[in-house]
Amino acid sequence: MNNHSRTTPLWWYIVIALEDASEIVVEELGQTLIELGAGGTVFLEENQQLACYLQATIEEKESFLMQLDGTISVVDVSEVQDENWTALCEELWQEVQLDDITIVPVIDDEAPVRERASGEIFLIPGTGFGTGHHGTTAGMVQLLHKQDLFDGGTPAAVLDVGTGSAILSLVVRERFPSAKIDACDICPQALENAKRNLTLNSAEQDIHLQEGSIDCYSGCYDLLMANIFPEVLCSLAEDFLRRSRPNGLLLLSGIMREKRGLIRDTFDTDSPWELCEELLIDDWYSIAYKRRH
Repeated sequence: MNNHSRTTPLWWYIVIALEDASEIVVEELGQTLIELGAGGTVFLEENQQLACYLQATIEEKESFLMQLDGTISVVDVSEVQDENWTALCEELWQEVQLDDITIVPVIDDEAPVRERASGEIFLIPGTGFGTGHHGTTAGMVQLLHKQDLFDGGTPAAVLDVGTGSAILSLVVRERFPSAKIDACDICPQALENAKRNLTLNSAEQDIHLQEGSIDCYSGCYDLLMANIFPEVLCSLAEDFLRRSRPNGLLLLSGIMREKRGLIRDTFDTDSPWELCEELLIDDWYSIAYKRRH
């Protein structure tokens, strides 16, 4: 290992052995790793292993490992050398086309970046969940582009709960330039990644970041978005209602096919929310609700 300070962020390559390498297990574990701070995951089919990449100081890396469930078997932890990292990122993170939005990965935000074209979002692969490659992000972007959900209008106020990389807030900014956008996350590392992404896209004045969750806010919104674990979505149901304006939209994702029932019991049955649309992409649901009154 290089002689780095314990406060210097490094990239780590962490390999986990899988007793069950089914698609569902790989997806769930991958989402868990990203929620904990990993910047990307790769399934190593030949060895039946899941690898993740983590940008963290030595102490943050040790904390990340301690948060893993005791049943998760970590078989290798190694530092990714600087000279290998750019090539690795270029292999893992390619441009992604989501409707009329193009997600352009930026490996080094310290280096000069070309001028951003209309419809492009520059994104740093890092600790924030959301690089555009996952079915949850794709589903949310599709919902944001469904004109009938917005009755042809523009939401005046938007709240992005669990913003991660801020990708959804940046999509909203492209889609609805006049919207006032608030975004929050409980993870400081994700917020740091989000701040860098806002700077890359000259969006610091348009998207207002806050550390914390929905309970940090007192106002009401025309559009609420959350791409997080379904159990957390259900726990926030009353908060979503309090922060929503009459006829406001609620877009939810992060919901595996097997967890759709949890959301149905909370939001679909005897609920103030009306189900408007649901998309299933790669076994992940993205769902749009409208407040009834």
